[in-house]
Amino acid sequence: MSSARSNFSVTFCISRTKLNQQGEVPVLMKININGDRAVVNLKRTVRPEDWNTPSGRLSGNSKAAKQLNELIDTLHFKARSTQVYVKLF
Repeated sequence: MSSARSNFSVTFCISRTKLNQQGEVPVLMKININGDRAVVNLKRTVRPEDWNTPSGRLSGNSKAAKQLNELIDTLHFKARSTQVYVKLF
C-alpha cells in the first residue's frame, strides 16, 4: 500500500452560463485528484432556482428531484469506491 497522500474530491454543480431554451442548465460532476480536474456533464438539466448549491443536489420532493439526487448519490459512491480501490492497489 502506498503511503503517498492524495487529494481527492467529488462535487456536483450546475453551469449557470449554459441556459437552454427551456430555462434549464446542465448538471456537472467535478472530480479533483491532486490538483487535476475532470468535469463530466451528467446529461441532465435543471432549473437554476431548484438547485441547492451548498449541498450539490436538487431541492424538492418531486419524482424528478428524487431520481436526480439518487443518481448523484450513486455517482458519488462509485467515485469514492474507486478512490479507495486505487489507494489499496
